[in-house]
Formats: sequence, structure tokens, C-alpha cells
Amino acid sequence: MIENSASAKNEKAKGPAWKEIVAKYQKPAIGRGVWQVINTLIPYAALWYLMYLTLTVSWWLTLPLAVLAGGFLVRVFIISHDCGHRSFFQSRRANNILGFITGVLTFTPFHHWRWEHAIHHATSGDLDRRGTGDVWTLTVQEYLESSRWKRFAYRLARNPVILFGLAPLFLFLIKQRFPAMKAAPRERYSVYWTNLAILGIAGWLSFFFGLKAYLFLQFIRQPRIVRVQKRNILAAAFLNAVIARNGNSTIVLTNVTDLSPVRAHHSFGLVAGSVVDD
Repeated sequence: MIENSASAKNEKAKGPAWKEIVAKYQKPAIGRGVWQVINTLIPYAALWYLMYLTLTVSWWLTLPLAVLAGGFLVRVFIISHDCGHRSFFQSRRANNILGFITGVLTFTPFHHWRWEHAIHHATSGDLDRRGTGDVWTLTVQEYLESSRWKRFAYRLARNPVILFGLAPLFLFLIKQRFPAMKAAPRERYSVYWTNLAILGIAGWLSFFFGLKAYLFLQFIRQPRIVRVQKRNILAAAFLNAVIARNGNSTIVLTNVTDLSPVRAHHSFGLVAGSVVDD
């Protein structure tokens, strides 16, 4: 018993073993980062060109390539996300430049998204500060006290067709084209410059591929990323809210059939405990 007690004290003094294990992953690896950029952006561009070539042969050849391109587009967004956390490169400027480029490819204004995403992390699990970077979430009490039309709107918003189809398209194609009212000048200009860059790329690709081909290729490769990102946001918002520290209500979740695992970086917003409904 004495030996075990002494051993436990020594381990406690040293700190958790997992910190030593993950310490080497806390600093960006420039070589791996550059390789990630190369093996993501080059294949993605090549797939766009192959999709264009197959359009004149058969759409059945184009569609599988579009699915693959959608997967690479998710990787593009992940790179942009990590640049937003300033964890992809050591250089803040390098993160900002790469974040802007990858943000344009995913129709996401980098600095504006980074600002809202920081609010999302800061308020995750706090029902009093919900509403930024998450999905509309009501407690049971709030749902019961709502009007019939508000309940209908809430259930409609969480219908899979809306949540994983129309809402993500609205988010990426329309909502992110306009800055938030509370956005600072840098975040506002991020939206404007991103919009200009998107228009420039769209014009160039429309000239190269043709307008109809560009719109078709853009349409068939976009749903992949919007579905993946919406599922991640929904899962994080739901799990964070369920175990939130705030008060005496459980969460109402209706008509949702697909919850993906929460990405690891959201786990820091989780709070030990449970929420109980009186």
C-alpha cells in the first residue's frame, strides 16, 4: 500500500502521462503541412479538369469524380479550419494566406469565419450564449412555451431535407456572402475580398470551361462539404448543449436522423455533468 501510494504521488507530480504523449503534436510540422497542401489542392484541381473532360463523354463518369472531388473539398475546409486556429503553420501570416485561399475554394470568408468560430468555441456548452456557429436549439421548457407556429418552424428547421440540404446551401452560397452586423472592419473586408475572389475564379473557369459546365460542376461537388460541415456543427451543438452547465432543462431534438461524431476539438467545450428536467 505504501509503495502504491508513493507511486501515485510521483505520477501526480509528473503530471498526466497523456500530456507527454501528445506534446510532440502540439507544434505545427511545416514539412507535413506543405505536403498536406500539395496532396490536397493539386488532386482537387486535377479532378475538376477530369470532370470537365468527362462531361462530353457521360455524366455517369463525371458523378463519381464529383464525389471524390467533394472529399478533397472537405480536406480543403479542414486545412482552412486549422489555419483559423493558427495551428497549421507556425507563422500567423502563412496561416492567414492559406486560410484565405482555402476559404475562397469553400466559399467561406476566412477572417469572418474565424471570428465567429472563436465565439462558437468560447460559448460552446453555455445555453445563455448560444446562437453563433451552432444550430437553432431549444430546451424542453422553451419548446413547450413556444407558440404553435414557432414549434412548427423548429421542427421544420430540423427536418433532414432542410437541415442537410437547403440550409447548408443557404449558409455557404448566400449567408456567408454578407458580414454580420457586429463584425469588425477586418472581418467585413474578409467577406468582400472573398466575394471578389469567388467572382474572379468563377469568371475565369466559366471562360475556360463554359458557364453551363462550370455551374454544373460547381453544383454537383458542393453538397458533399455542406452536408459534412452541417452534421459536425449539429452534433457538436447537440452534445454540448445536452451536458451544458446551464440549468434545469433538457434539449429538444426532433426529426434528426443523422448525427456524425463530434470532432475532437469540440470536446474542450464539453462540461462534466448532466441536464435534468424538472
